[in-house]
Amino acid sequence: MFIFDEIERISPGTASSLHWRDGDDFVYFWQTLRAFYQRNPEVFTYMLVGTNPKCVESPTLNGHENPLFKSVPESYVPPFDVSKVREMVRKLGRYMGLKFDEQIYASLCDDFGGHPFLIRQFCSELHQNTKGDRPQVIRKPAYLAVKRDVEVKLSEYLDMILAVLKDHFEDEYDLLRMLAADDYDSFNQFALENPRIVKHLMGYGLILRDKDHFAFNIEAIRTYVKTKHRFDRVNLTQDEKRTEISLRRNKMEAQLRGVSYKVLLSRLGKNKIKEAVLAAVPETRRPRLENFAADELLDPAKSPLFFLEIIELVNKNWDFFQHIFEMRKDKVLAALRDINEFGRPDCHAKSVEDDEFQQLRLHFRAIEDKLAGW
Repeated sequence: MFIFDEIERISPGTASSLHWRDGDDFVYFWQTLRAFYQRNPEVFTYMLVGTNPKCVESPTLNGHENPLFKSVPESYVPPFDVSKVREMVRKLGRYMGLKFDEQIYASLCDDFGGHPFLIRQFCSELHQNTKGDRPQVIRKPAYLAVKRDVEVKLSEYLDMILAVLKDHFEDEYDLLRMLAADDYDSFNQFALENPRIVKHLMGYGLILRDKDHFAFNIEAIRTYVKTKHRFDRVNLTQDEKRTEISLRRNKMEAQLRGVSYKVLLSRLGKNKIKEAVLAAVPETRRPRLENFAADELLDPAKSPLFFLEIIELVNKNWDFFQHIFEMRKDKVLAALRDINEFGRPDCHAKSVEDDEFQQLRLHFRAIEDKLAGW
């Protein structure tokens, strides 16, 4: 038996080497192996192991018929149930001088969906955070305390687990976003039209199905996706809409100040930043801003500039900012001006219509994505 572990490393589109990733070597290699195997099945067999099944699910690769399509039976590694979680955690915990209250095993299974890697990482954090003499018993209060404290660390592992979906299975990742946002109508419609995608997510152990109902299998991933895409929720109340708009607008305003300072500093030098800022504001405002230093004028938290004045700064110095946004000037300015005009519903209890809200979300997403790297 030939076992090809991490098959995605020599698969089109995901391989580490150029000739496997973009060339035809994968096709020729498996044409050769399949032809020999079909004539001489008693000589050898082969097993493909990995996290990305695309190389056996795609009917064509680089314009060629895929020699592995429908020829390799799929089998997903199942998650641990409570008894297996108990066996693993008890055995490893003994070496660390840790004992676990019985209800902890069920919590581990529920919070991490029986995913052994995530469970081991979390238990390592429990070990690091348990002070004093050993042996000690881990009970629910200590478990919950560590769970609250290690969300940032766990998010790095979750990022790694979900990277396959984000990079190579965008539809699957979109389904997770819909489910995390409680957008069940869109999820069910998409799932009905794309059963193969649902099969992937269930195979990975990310979601569970009960008749026509779906839920996250790994609670930590539900929380992670929901937090990361908290602005994708649907059916929001007026208060929730106002809160989202205000949060995003305020954050964007602070980001835009910081980015503006960096851009002008690199293009003009510190001595000319203040001159550029004052040239972008109305004449009546300039005397009130004269006493501020350049870094104070564009301080993310304390700048005296209005959002509209920062927008005008971008407008008047577009040659400096165009590489930041990588969009047409008129689109960027229209988006920013809409955000400025409609982005303060909390100040006057204005009702936010659905179409207006969705348009603002599109504006926010477009600008946020560009500012994120700065």
